[in-house]
Amino acid sequence: MELIVTSKGKLKQKYGGDFSRLETKIKALQTALKADKLDSAIVYVDDAASLKPFNLKPVNPEKPGEIKGLIDQIHKKLTAQKKQLDHVLIIGGDTIIPFHRLKNPADDQDADVPTDNPYASTDEDILIPERSLGRIPDCKSADASFMISLLDTAIFYHGKKSSASKSCCTSAEVWTEASRAVCTVVTGAGNFHQSLPVTFTNFNSSWTNGKLYQYFNLHGAEDQPNWYGQTASAYPIAFNPENLDKSKVEGSVVFTEACYGANIIDKDINDALSLKYLKSKAMCFVGATKIAYGPDKPPSTEADLIGVKFLGNVKNYKMTFGESLMKAKQHLAKEMIGRQGHLDGDDQKTLLEFVLYGDPSLKLR
Repeated sequence: MELIVTSKGKLKQKYGGDFSRLETKIKALQTALKADKLDSAIVYVDDAASLKPFNLKPVNPEKPGEIKGLIDQIHKKLTAQKKQLDHVLIIGGDTIIPFHRLKNPADDQDADVPTDNPYASTDEDILIPERSLGRIPDCKSADASFMISLLDTAIFYHGKKSSASKSCCTSAEVWTEASRAVCTVVTGAGNFHQSLPVTFTNFNSSWTNGKLYQYFNLHGAEDQPNWYGQTASAYPIAFNPENLDKSKVEGSVVFTEACYGANIIDKDINDALSLKYLKSKAMCFVGATKIAYGPDKPPSTEADLIGVKFLGNVKNYKMTFGESLMKAKQHLAKEMIGRQGHLDGDDQKTLLEFVLYGDPSLKLR
């Protein structure tokens, strides 16, 4: 079963009369899930009628701890009924169903870490998720068209195969060795690009056009939409939202290690490459909400190891996107404890900050 979680009150507050269009589209997704042989339930966390089948009461949609508690209770009730909760899909961005803000365990400038990990965890050990979870986000605009288009993407790919193929990998020059180790999961030596010499002005749209796997190991910034390369002390803009205007990326699976690559808080479509990819009908997007960590050469650790395992799970084992990220995080925790006896602050932050945008029950066919 896929549990679809959102807030009726917050959706109405933001979208007004367009709420009915959103509700109709969410029900259409439920129909698509059924056709794809997956049961589902729509839960508005602040709506008694939608919670009546579970005999539960509404919670405050502004309190992520209460929302997690509600998901946990539903999970327990389903288990008692011998039903399996396979996936949790959050509908909406931070103003609809908020991220948890957790204390930053790493030694860097980020005060906190916006994360969905607690929603994916069945207990209070929120570093290592046990539930497949994804989020269909909104953008800053009060126009419901963006979220409706993302729901349309999820509906389309339930039961349908992506027409995209092959891959594209783009890396800062200083991380070339480490990036190649990740890219070998989905590609050979071909279609690998580094910055420098690549910049947004000479980025060839054919590199990403029609590519199924799109991997980026570039720098990012919290208040800028661009991703940056690095050669010595030079940090050129390697990729920006305008580059996507020239490329067809529908049906793609995108993984980025860029710092703030999945930061969508208070962002419009052209303010975040994650939102631009989703608007351009990418099937899913995985990235970090804050400063991310990775090595400059193999072996893969931190964000690189998440990328290796996520992409490998999607490609080689045909896992759903949500399961692929969940298993990647579980592997990172096990691997780093095995190597060093514990999870250091950078490992913990990596586990928290990587999020999935898209329907977690989707997979490649």
